Amino acid sequence: MTSTNLVSPQVVNFLDAILRLLYSLSFVLLAGVIIYLGIIYITAGKEEAIKKVHERWLLLVVGMILVFASLTVPSIIGSIFRP
Repeated sequence: MTSTNLVSPQVVNFLDAILRLLYSLSFVLLAGVIIYLGIIYITAGKEEAIKKVHERWLLLVVGMILVFASLTVPSIIGSIFRP
């Protein structure tokens, strides 16, 4: 059995479709969080509330990087090792 026959193409295509769906849904979720944080930032009157929003922005950016890396890194690695 060669390395290309370990998993059937149907399984790979199914998993790829699910990952792309989750990737798309994560963009919708990220957009919602951006809007939510923007509203909180605009309505925040206290310095403490603004500091919390800045901390959440940092977490949002880290989350966005992880989401981008979760799809792009496997694609890059797959394209390198694909015959």
